[in-house]
Amino acid sequence: MVVNKILIPVDFSSCSINAAKEGIALARTMSAQVILLHAYRIPVTGVEIESGVTVDPELHQEIKEDVEKEFDQLLETIPELKKVDFKIKSTYDFVNDAVGQVVEEENIGLIIMGTNGARGIDEVLIGSNAYNVIKTVKVPVIVIPEGASLKSLKTVVFTSDFRHIPKKETIKFLLDLVKFVGAKIHILHIDTDGVTGLNEDETFEAKQLALHFKGIPHEFKYLQADEVDEGILTFTEKANADLLAVMPRKHDIITKLFKRSITKKLAFHSNVPLLIIHSDR
Repeated sequence: MVVNKILIPVDFSSCSINAAKEGIALARTMSAQVILLHAYRIPVTGVEIESGVTVDPELHQEIKEDVEKEFDQLLETIPELKKVDFKIKSTYDFVNDAVGQVVEEENIGLIIMGTNGARGIDEVLIGSNAYNVIKTVKVPVIVIPEGASLKSLKTVVFTSDFRHIPKKETIKFLLDLVKFVGAKIHILHIDTDGVTGLNEDETFEAKQLALHFKGIPHEFKYLQADEVDEGILTFTEKANADLLAVMPRKHDIITKLFKRSITKKLAFHSNVPLLIIHSDR
């Protein structure tokens, strides 16, 4: 078992449902519990509810009933859900706040989300639900472009700048995942300085990183590019990667990757899911 519990926020859009299907399938292979979460906001007017915010009571009840119907429909759309241990939660809250609370309460090991939600594939994601969740939580997050799949994870690309190698515990989920599915991993370094090869410090850090992947089929790859995000996406396409794993210390790279993945579907037709591992620095 890689993780015990997988949280899947849903807004009932087609992208969200696709992510739920993929997350449930992954949970079955891992014997993990699935928690489906829907968070909603409604116009403030009339009566207090649990959060202390006043809302129109009739509208609140209508939305709760609509959410229940949506979950009933989801059970029909994804019959595999009945084959796993699952919970359903709905709450009046912002998505990132609701996710953060459930992560803490349920000791969540992984979050799986769709990337475009109800906004549409051509909408830039920055400021939307998935991006805000990534900035808020500290557990691994997999974001899945609409139409992408986690069912065949044979090739994984993991990016590294060979400057500050993470502790093995920090990338434990990635290590456990590639072992579990039997994937090969490409450890990718993008050089934007125009210098061929690694310097002494980078060589040392690369050797330290290799120790983390002992016993796992892996290969180091080096690519020159003007921009890190462009280099990552170019290599991901060429490698026919099934999953792209990044561990940014700053969210700038996530911003760039998300812009490209939404407006250009990761800039290529491969629709590669993106795993974000939070840095220990």
